[in-house]
Amino acid sequence: MKPTPTAEMAFRCAIQFGYDWIVFMETPTELPTFEGKPPIVFTNNSEVLKVIPNAILLEIPEMDDNELANYLLLEVCIRKLVPPGQYVLFSRLNGGVEDLLGKVKKVPEWPILIHEEAVGGTVEFARTLSKERIGAAFLVGDTRRVLKLSEEMYPLRISKKMKIWDKNHWEFFKKIAKEFDGAFVISSKGEVVEVCRRLKPKAEVKLEGLGTRHHAVAAMTLDTKATGVVVSEEDSHIRIFMQGRISCTIGPPKG
Repeated sequence: MKPTPTAEMAFRCAIQFGYDWIVFMETPTELPTFEGKPPIVFTNNSEVLKVIPNAILLEIPEMDDNELANYLLLEVCIRKLVPPGQYVLFSRLNGGVEDLLGKVKKVPEWPILIHEEAVGGTVEFARTLSKERIGAAFLVGDTRRVLKLSEEMYPLRISKKMKIWDKNHWEFFKKIAKEFDGAFVISSKGEVVEVCRRLKPKAEVKLEGLGTRHHAVAAMTLDTKATGVVVSEEDSHIRIFMQGRISCTIGPPKG
């Protein structure tokens, strides 16, 4: 399949304005050959790898283009594909001219200190909770400081060999999230260190329209170097917090 005019326009825009280009692909295609920065290609289709070996295979949830751009921006940050402060143009290879509009994102200046699997695995598990409208809170990384600023709510012990991305444990974790209050504490290696922790941050934040769970997690990311992930039982959105603010919002599953 030859590149569409949209793809060629995206390349020209990327070169003209100095963007790095992130593409969500749906079908195998040839990339246009322009001078400039090489594109970063995300795909959920393994067949694309036969055409573009450097493409990144990723399970991409169903969401609108703006939510998708935010979701891929998080992947860009976690994988350290683009330096902080640079602008990224998001586009589809196979689409209309409108696919180029409103998809420019700036890579946040804050450092990503958490191992890719730890945040990524937490978000993947959070998506399963979102489907069932189960609220939950997670703090990923900087566990010593997080534990110091929180307290045990229930005497529930977890084997430190359990990893948040291990789907064999998801039903168990889901039951904890559904039946108990408090936050999950995840190490930078993805280990579930503690559950049911009452967060006691010293910092204060203001998040319009969000509840105490979101405020507590956001404040903890100011007091620590942890990344916060919150699943809202109200609207099923997943919000990722860093340095006291929302860095990414993933909408509820479609259908």
